[in-house]
Amino acid sequence: MARNSAKVIELYEQTSTQLVRVLQRKLGNRSEAEEVAHDAFEKLLELADRDDIVDLRRYFFVMANRMALKVIRRRVIANRYLLEQEPIALNAVEVENSPESISSQMEKLERVSEALLKLPEQTRHVFILHRFEGFSHAEIAEQLGLSKKSIEYHMHRGLSMLLDASEGV
Repeated sequence: MARNSAKVIELYEQTSTQLVRVLQRKLGNRSEAEEVAHDAFEKLLELADRDDIVDLRRYFFVMANRMALKVIRRRVIANRYLLEQEPIALNAVEVENSPESISSQMEKLERVSEALLKLPEQTRHVFILHRFEGFSHAEIAEQLGLSKKSIEYHMHRGLSMLLDASEGV
C-alpha cells in the first residue's frame, strides 16, 4: 500500500457524502454520482504518492468534477447522435422521402441540435432528463432539489427555444 493511501481512504470516508451530493446536483442521478465519486477515489489512490499534489481534498473534488463533466459531455454527444439518427417529429407531421425534404429535415435537425447545446445548462439538463431519460417532472424536481414549477418553467423554456430553432426563428 502506498504511503499516502491511508490519507486518501480517510479523505474519501470524510467527504464522499458531500461529494456525491455535489455530483448528484450536477449529473441529476445519484447512482452516476456515486460511480463518479468512486472512480475519482480509485484514481486518487493511484496518484496518492505524487509529491505535486498539495491539497488532496481540493484535488479530489476537482478531479471528480472533471469526471462528471466528461459524463455530461458523453450524454450530450449521445443525445445529439440520437437526434441525428432518429429525428424527433416535433409536430408529428409526416415527412416526404424526397431529397429536398430530407435535406430540409436534416437542416431543421441540425438547428435543433445546436439549439439544444445552446440552452442554459439547467434548462438543458432538465430537458434531457425529461425527454431523453424519461424522468417525470416530480422526479426531476426531487433529484435537482427544485420545485415542480421550476421544472415546468425549464421545460417550457427549452421547448420554446427548440421549436424556434426548428422553425429557423
